[in-house]
Amino acid sequence: MDISSIIIECDIDTIYNFMSTIEKINLWSMGIEWDIETNNNIIQGISTYDESISYLKLVKNYKIKKIDYWIGKEMDNLSPRIYARITPTGDKNKNTLMLVAFRTDDMDNERWNHLKELHQLELKKVKELLSY
Repeated sequence: MDISSIIIECDIDTIYNFMSTIEKINLWSMGIEWDIETNNNIIQGISTYDESISYLKLVKNYKIKKIDYWIGKEMDNLSPRIYARITPTGDKNKNTLMLVAFRTDDMDNERWNHLKELHQLELKKVKELLSY
């Protein structure tokens, strides 16, 4: 498991809404280029690492400000591989965005390290897009 986080100067609802809007995922997601057109809440994407096809479904929990990113190589076999959580810092205009990733059995060290590096870059991109 990898946990990456960053403090963003932005209100918590704006961060949550941004991270949970599937139409905005290509603004910050660097590992997969997603086709955001969907009729069944599942989208398809192409890996920028190895050009493989993946599928994604978002499961949102507004109450605890958590978004599960269910990902898989088959549309009917998705698992909650990544989640985002937004937590307050005590200052309503500064909140922590955390990405948690789970390593799958098929990931070698090179791919796992690449994923962790991408998450750091993605957090910086979200901060750049949302900070006041």
